[in-house]
Amino acid sequence: MKKFLATVFLLAILAPLAYASSSPVPSVTTPNSPVNSAKATISGTSSAGAKIIVTGGPYEIAPIYADSSGKFSVTVALIQESTNLFHIQSQVTGSDPSVEVDVTIVESDVEAAEYETATGNDRTAPGAPTLDESSAEVSTSTYTITGSGEAKTSVIISGTNDATGTVDEDGQFSVEIALKGSGETDTFSVSLKDAAGNVSSSSKITVIGSSTVTETTEESSETSQSEEISFPDAEGHWAEAYIKTLYSKGIIGGYSNGNFGPDDPVTRAQILKMALLAFNHTVTAGTSDFSDVLTDAWYIDYVTYAKSQSIVDGYSDGNFKPDNYVDRAGAIKIILLAGGKDVGTATSPNFSDVSSSDWFATYTAYAKANGIIGGYSDGTYKGGQNISRAEVAKILAVMIE
Repeated sequence: MKKFLATVFLLAILAPLAYASSSPVPSVTTPNSPVNSAKATISGTSSAGAKIIVTGGPYEIAPIYADSSGKFSVTVALIQESTNLFHIQSQVTGSDPSVEVDVTIVESDVEAAEYETATGNDRTAPGAPTLDESSAEVSTSTYTITGSGEAKTSVIISGTNDATGTVDEDGQFSVEIALKGSGETDTFSVSLKDAAGNVSSSSKITVIGSSTVTETTEESSETSQSEEISFPDAEGHWAEAYIKTLYSKGIIGGYSNGNFGPDDPVTRAQILKMALLAFNHTVTAGTSDFSDVLTDAWYIDYVTYAKSQSIVDGYSDGNFKPDNYVDRAGAIKIILLAGGKDVGTATSPNFSDVSSSDWFATYTAYAKANGIIGGYSDGTYKGGQNISRAEVAKILAVMIE
């Protein structure tokens, strides 16, 4: 009997550990480097259907999913004349994200030219494609993007929907792509990729779906607004109403694939942008004090402004680590400080897993006392757990409504 109870006790301990196991580490094919290119393609393999999380570079990157054979491929923008670092993780349903795989890509026209001379391998990207139109208004559900570029290169179109094509031997291409619909605006980026994998800079086109204006009642107007604010992966999600509230106020947006990614983790750079916009801060340009916040990064103004307002600090090594995920403890501090809240010194009421000596205890106590957060059903807050985009949306929506 004692042996049986010991076995049960051991299984009870190990069960949650197994449930929270990390996902398999993806196998990543190292991209060309050095390159004289605006973009690069990172590809690899993971578990079939696994979510592939890519962080790093100058822009936010939407998660992608491995296909049925486990293959994945994502095109990333590069900071010019710089060493670009990307972090790749995979995540299967029911498991935590895997350990990060680091990918370094050097973008340098000088180094790329030297490499080409020494090896004969092409490291220079095609020129940006020339589009026949930069804007259009149509009444159809699809639009054909036409233009010219380097012959026999691949055409990569990304935006509301994605599509690919090929530049013919005469340097012309024509690619049909689906649109969101009547009354909606679609913006697409068009790039070229050569046989060596070098990707050009983008040319952009905006397509407006024309609509007939009709007299509407208050009820139909509300329906229309609801339809405009629609992310396929947020429909039916517990945070759908909060996401719609923030989207309608211009505080948050979705990914280029049309999704919001409600359960995706949030980086330190992303949460700063969301919080500062939510509380109507006038973000001004500044000079970065952090060695890893580059002058052409999309988040530089948010980071420098937030530091000037004592909303965030960096790490002891002089970095800000903008692509690191923010946990629930760090998130509530950033949000409350961005909201101008004086949290005081009280450490209760609080959560069962928050000690009065924890650095974030005053923030969680204030947020709980003011109905901003509620924690989990077991009475815990789980401050060390990564916060999701949906959770940030709820906290911000509760505070600004």
